[in-house]
Amino acid sequence: MGQIEIVNFLSKHPTKWYNIKNLSKYTHTRIASITMSCKRLRKYNIVNYSSSINKGYKSYIYKYKKGIK
Repeated sequence: MGQIEIVNFLSKHPTKWYNIKNLSKYTHTRIASITMSCKRLRKYNIVNYSSSINKGYKSYIYKYKKGIK
């Protein structure tokens, strides 16, 4: 799955935050693919994201960024 598919999915649900596991579940895509795509989306500031440390691991949640087409 590419970045465009993730942005399209998030644009259909603009008010909800998703983690990697949720994105994988709802898009029927492997976690590794979602992780790499989201990493690129974070790098280029295409999606809103927030990070937290849970049980010693850093995790991110993602949300649609308004103004991105």
